[in-house]
Parts: sequence; C-alpha cells; structure tokens
Amino acid sequence: GPEVTIEEKNVDALIFASYLESKAILKNIVDNAVKYSSNAPQPKVSLRVNADQHSIYFSVCDNGIGLSEEDVSQIFTPFWRSESAKDLALEGSGLGLTLSLRLAKKNSVKLKVSSPGIGLGTQVDLIWPTYNRSHHAEG
Repeated sequence: GPEVTIEEKNVDALIFASYLESKAILKNIVDNAVKYSSNAPQPKVSLRVNADQHSIYFSVCDNGIGLSEEDVSQIFTPFWRSESAKDLALEGSGLGLTLSLRLAKKNSVKLKVSSPGIGLGTQVDLIWPTYNRSHHAEG
C-alpha cells in the first residue's frame, strides 16, 4: 500500500458535529486517497490536521490518478466515476463522495476537492467548525 504520513499542528479542540458521520466522511476520503494512489510508482497519501479557535482543517493529499477540471465539477454527482478510475478497473460505486458531501453539509463541514490534473494526484480539504466553550456557555 501507499506510504501514509500524518502531520498534526495546534489541534486541541472539539468538533461540533456527529462523531459517526465525521468518521464516515474521513474514512471515505482517506480510503479514496489510498485506492486511487495505489497504482502510482511510489504511492503516497498525506493527512494534515491543523486548527484555530474556530475550525479544524483536514487536508488529505495523494499522488494518484488525479482529476481533470471536468472531473472535479462532476465528482459529487451520484454514480459518477472518472474515466481514469474506470480504465484502471478500480472498484467503486460512485456514491462515496456524494454521501460524504451530504454528511458534510448536515454537519456544517466544508468539503472541497481539487487536483492539478490527470495523473497528478488529488487534494481534499475539509473544515469542521469547532465547539467554542465561550460561545456555548450558559449565562
């Protein structure tokens, strides 16, 4: 499998979201990064986590099959799969990112997919709102 690196900075915050749904989102994004980079000569996946007083930022990057601009615009369409994924006969239903986006919206999580192009990897950025004790304190 790919080499996986995790970089964490300033993360001492609580997310204000469903644990199970947040876990499902992250699992799908990381699983995709692993799956779609598995055919790279030296497969790599990195997960960066950072936080400030309002949000926690997750960034999942891979050096896999990448996406065209058109692919990025279609990525959340139910049952849609990129031609690269089909050409490599990689398993998938085309529902993982659709479900992830639905769960993200439900939990006020921002989800953005970007890629420099076919064969150049993909980056998925997720921003969770944090639970700020001072904003939720009972008066």
